[in-house]
Amino acid sequence: MSPPTVSYILITYNQVRTVGEAVRSALGQVTSPMEIIISDDCSSDDTYIIIKKLIDAYSGPHKVILNRNEKNLGLAGNLNKAHYLSSGELIVVAAGDDISYSYRTQSLLDVYVAKRPVLLCSYADVIDTEGRPMVISFKGPLFYKKWTIESVARSKSLYLGATGAWHRSLFFDFGPLDDGAYEDLVFGFRAALLGRVEVIKKPLIQYMFGSGITSPEDLDGGILKFQQRRKFELSVLAVIMGQRIRDARKFGWKEKSKVMRILFFEKKKAEIRRDFYIIGFYNSFIKSISHPLIGLSALISEKRRCKKIENRLKERQMSKKYG
Repeated sequence: MSPPTVSYILITYNQVRTVGEAVRSALGQVTSPMEIIISDDCSSDDTYIIIKKLIDAYSGPHKVILNRNEKNLGLAGNLNKAHYLSSGELIVVAAGDDISYSYRTQSLLDVYVAKRPVLLCSYADVIDTEGRPMVISFKGPLFYKKWTIESVARSKSLYLGATGAWHRSLFFDFGPLDDGAYEDLVFGFRAALLGRVEVIKKPLIQYMFGSGITSPEDLDGGILKFQQRRKFELSVLAVIMGQRIRDARKFGWKEKSKVMRILFFEKKKAEIRRDFYIIGFYNSFIKSISHPLIGLSALISEKRRCKKIENRLKERQMSKKYG
């Protein structure tokens, strides 16, 4: 029997400092000839130029498909586009700021053939934006521990997204990602519905912490910047929970099942918290009056979060003034 076909997807956007190494790590995968799809999301810097030069000079065994979106589609849109360009049974995904070790694809493929999961993830070596090793644990996400479908439904962190690979059915059977959604939180939930997740307990990538959506909380921009980031995070979470609800319905979960009740609760909570940053405490509570307990609890929690950030900012200012 011939081995499963593989599509290695590299998605890039304005990653001029790191994309060269990311492309070289994709081209340098030591495995049977595979399909490599590089999809640049209309970068405004020289990211695409660097990619094009490396691909033009490449003469190795892998088939390379290079795509540049005519307009920016966002993370979800770019990944959707790359899936439509793919043909492999196993989809291995990387970003333009992460470096896959040469054995990554083959390691994923070996476990896939042996155990037939629909989603795989692995450990990673964490580096900072200068490429220096960092002592940071990435094993907090749920799949690195024991989990149930109920805990997955609640979770905002399922696995380290940069390490993921999946069967193409997670995209084509369930449907594309909604605009604004993150693939690890959507595909991870879909794989959990099927109960077929495997974790490879060794590092297969160098994962850059401090760039993109993994950027640590930045207080230098003050409370306004924090509020903008928090509103964005909650908007994304609401989108993800909405997509999980549709996926659970497609899988056959009944509206009154525990999983569906969890998903509806988490979606409503995220929407109320998001509205706090748009229309304020009082108007958000009035808007959520059909769910008063959820609304009040969520809004008080979010108000406390803001107060905590304000206190940290004051402490920092005092430290600078008198330190």
